[in-house]
Amino acid sequence: MTAPQGQRRRGRGQGGPGEAATPGVTVTLTGGPTNVNLSVAPDSRGRFEFSGLANGDYVVTPVSTLIAFRPVSWNVTINGANRIVNFRGSVIPLPVVP
Repeated sequence: MTAPQGQRRRGRGQGGPGEAATPGVTVTLTGGPTNVNLSVAPDSRGRFEFSGLANGDYVVTPVSTLIAFRPVSWNVTINGANRIVNFRGSVIPLPVVP
């Protein structure tokens, strides 16, 4: 995606202090002046980046079936500068099947 301002949104999602990223997580970015809807998979260290973003209001949301994230999503305003958000995740206990 190319935008005139070319700003970036990046961050890091990890399972806990000192832990590597968990496979199967995606991060979505929605909103902005062109109503984008983008998804990326974090790298092995949990880092992710969306680039080429126009100035505007966006929502960044980590998605996983096995991890509960805090915060659930992050509202971000891009206004001429790069922004960084960080998420922390907790493993969701699987139900015990008798």
